Amino acid sequence: MKKISIILFVILFSAFYSELAIPQNLPSVDEIFQRMEKNWQPIEDYTVNALILVDIPGVRMPKMKAKIYFKKPNHYHFEAKGFAILPKGGLGPDPHQLKKWKKDAQLIDVDSAKQTAFYHLLVEPHHPGIPLFQIHLYVNRKTYLISKIETRHPTGSYMQINFQYKKVKSNIWLPDKIVSIFEIKATVMDSTVEKFQPKMMNGQNIFKAPFKKGKVYVYLKNYKLNTGLDTAIFDKNNKKSTLPFRKNTKEP
Repeated sequence: MKKISIILFVILFSAFYSELAIPQNLPSVDEIFQRMEKNWQPIEDYTVNALILVDIPGVRMPKMKAKIYFKKPNHYHFEAKGFAILPKGGLGPDPHQLKKWKKDAQLIDVDSAKQTAFYHLLVEPHHPGIPLFQIHLYVNRKTYLISKIETRHPTGSYMQINFQYKKVKSNIWLPDKIVSIFEIKATVMDSTVEKFQPKMMNGQNIFKAPFKKGKVYVYLKNYKLNTGLDTAIFDKNNKKSTLPFRKNTKEP
């Protein structure tokens, strides 16, 4: 009888623990994406000022200022003096990206961080002839805003983008701080270039190896929403556009 009671207790405890560990009645992937996309529905366009700080070992860059323009569905334009580092696809995620990711996404976990729960979605794009990479989305369960995006490659290279949001209007939240962290793993080509590249008189390499890891901080302020931006701003031939590309470290 005592043995039966112990077994029953173990069964009940296991069931109770499972209830705590695995949330019930989780939304479907489609429902999660619908809620994420809903955050973008009131936004037709915006203009915002950006301050960019770069922290890359061995690379010194001054603070950079830029002006960023966005217009639905996926038009981005950047203006800055000199060179700047920003995400090629804009500050993302935007509705266009979300629709592309949805077809390959699956809900794999519900994580907790700083007492806030996140839906952890895995996106594995399937493109013939292209090495498989993974996109991990961490979506706030209350706001359905993306808090973190991680892109991981089989080589071990990765990029992580963390978002902090600000309420711009009663029902509109947009990023006011974005921190990108990246690391590019060494490849066979790197060692070949290192072996055969010419040297200076003091033995140092003539060509410096590209940076392998670092962080980029983007601070955003003074959003102007739904002003009816002219599509001419996003013309690829617009010579005012100075920034292609993606993504000291003290906050301004």
